[in-house]
Parts: sequence; C-alpha cells; structure tokens
Amino acid sequence: MEENMVVNEVITDNPQNGEPDKAGWLKELKKAATKIGWKYFVFGLIVIIAQNVYALLLPEKYYTESWANFLMIIIPTYCIAFPCLYLLVHKMPKVQIEKKKMGFWKIVLTIIIGSGICGVGMVVGTIVSELITRPFGVSASDNNALSNMMLQSGAFWRIFTVGICAPIFEELIFRKFLIDRVIKYGEFAAVMMSGLMFGLFHGNFAQFFFATGLGMLFAFVYARTGKIWYTILLHMAVNMTTSVVTTPLAMKVLEHMEIINKISELSTRPNELMAYLENPEVMQVYGIMMIYACWMMFLGVCALTGVILFFVFLKKFKLKETPMEVKNGTVFSKSFLNWGMILFVLMSLFLFVNYYLNMILPAIM
Repeated sequence: MEENMVVNEVITDNPQNGEPDKAGWLKELKKAATKIGWKYFVFGLIVIIAQNVYALLLPEKYYTESWANFLMIIIPTYCIAFPCLYLLVHKMPKVQIEKKKMGFWKIVLTIIIGSGICGVGMVVGTIVSELITRPFGVSASDNNALSNMMLQSGAFWRIFTVGICAPIFEELIFRKFLIDRVIKYGEFAAVMMSGLMFGLFHGNFAQFFFATGLGMLFAFVYARTGKIWYTILLHMAVNMTTSVVTTPLAMKVLEHMEIINKISELSTRPNELMAYLENPEVMQVYGIMMIYACWMMFLGVCALTGVILFFVFLKKFKLKETPMEVKNGTVFSKSFLNWGMILFVLMSLFLFVNYYLNMILPAIM
C-alpha cells in the first residue's frame, strides 16, 4: 500500500534560498483549514435547514413511510447541500494526486481491516451511547434512529440510499473535495481532517468511532492512489453488507421473535425442543435463526481478523512526513484551532446533542 505520491504545488515563501518557509507553510495550512471548516459548516447548516423544511412540508400520513425517511437524507444532503458545497470549494487551489493502481489483494486486505475498524468502533460507540442514555432509563441501542429506519425499510430505498448514494456522495464530500485541497500540507493533515470531519458529521457516538476510523482508512487509500472510485467501492462494500445481508436477516429474526424465544426457552429441554421443531414453520424459523447466528459469527471473525491484520501491517499505514517536517501536534492545532473549523465542530456538536436529547427528553418528561 505504501507508494509515492506526487504533489504538483509547493509553497515557497523563503525568497533567500527558494526553500519553503515553515512559518509561511503553517500560516497557509491554517488558512486552508479555516476555509474548509467554514465551507463545511455552511454545508452542514444547509442540510439541517433543508431537513427541517422537508419535515414541515411532509404530510403527516407519510411520517412512517420508509421512502419518505430516506428522501429526508437524499433531497437535503445530496440534491441541495452537495451542489452548494461544490460551488463553495471548487475554486480553492487543489493538488493533482498521481494515479496509482491498487491490487486486488490490497483491496481485500483493506476491506477486512475496515471490518475490524467497524467492529471495534461499533462496540466503543455503543458503550459510550449507553453510558449517556442509561442514567435516564433509555437504551441508545433500542432508539437508534438509523437502525430502526433500516429495519422498517423496503429493500430498494435501503440499498439505493445507504448502499449506493451514501458511498458516492460521502466519498466525494469527505475525500475528493477535502483531500485534494489539503494533501499538499501532508498526509497527516489530509487523513486526520478527512476522518475526524467524517466522523463528527455523523452526529452521534454510535457511528462516530467507526466512521472516523473508516474515514481515515479511506483517506489513506485515496491519498496513495489518487482514485476516488477505489474508496467508493470500499465504502459500498461496507454499506452493502449492512443493506443487503445483515438488515434483511435481522428483519426476518424480528418477525419471528415469539418462536425464537420459545426455541431459546426449550433449549435446556432437548426432547420438548425436538418435538417443537417438528412443526414446519418452527423449523423454518430455526433455520433463519441459525443463518443469522452464523452470519454474525462470520462478521465477528472478519472483525477480529481485521484488527489482527491492522497491527500486522501497521508499518504499511505509516503517514509520510509533512513537507516541513512539522510535528503532528502542531499540524493538528493549525488544522482545528481556527474559527472555520470551530464553527464546523460546534455544528457537529449540535447534531450530537440533538440526537441524544431526542431519546432522553421523552423519557424524563
């Protein structure tokens, strides 16, 4: 995975020797990060406003329709806010990253490592979300808006929105648009900004950790290959796993929870269980339960394998030094401690607070 990257624009502010000036380089990094921050803040603000307008205009009879809920993502984010973001960023100076091929086995390795990031991130995110909501007598897992929407959705809208549209638009927004404009300040700045902003924009801890990790992984891939369609395909592989396999299986299990609970109850009484399984409908549900259990076990094995492979190939993910060899802590402070990025972070925090208040307030009022 470790390949050379060509950047065709270098800041040279030292007229004495023609070498880039460190102070000027840091100033330009902060300036670029500020622009990125406030432009993405505007993008997020447009999404929030458009979603609220959509909700106000949507007839009440459609509130429970899955297609209407998915359109609340598609129209405000992809049809309205996305073109606005493009207009905001397209004139910013950008760098052409040299195109590099990514072999088949590297793609497979990246997908497996991505599953490890997802697994760890989901566990951490679930724990954090539960710690926030449990003191108020609410389970964040039971009130996960996206999960509930997925479980109540039709296949077409679920696959079209989550499996196809989201990977395409999110990779353009948080990889292509962003990295092309900050990669000249080093891979650390590009990967860190891309991953953290992607995670923050999800607006909840349940998704923040794995989204940040995947965002950094995809940012690394794009920075080294210069081909956005690689990260789009990787993103699709992750999202399609949920949309096409996990969610339909979970829906089947939930449809037959009464039978499944009965099977679990009889698991300690083999004779009664065997008699119960003689019913064809029960046997079919038992088969679905076993398939779901095997699938979740498979995902768990993939996640564990991904974590192991991540540490095995950790050196391959080493980020190159910045052009000025500035410490990463300094790069981070210049990237995020500016008014533009602070606006974006505050907007993201609003999404976090709103997400959890929508769970907690009904329980305490």
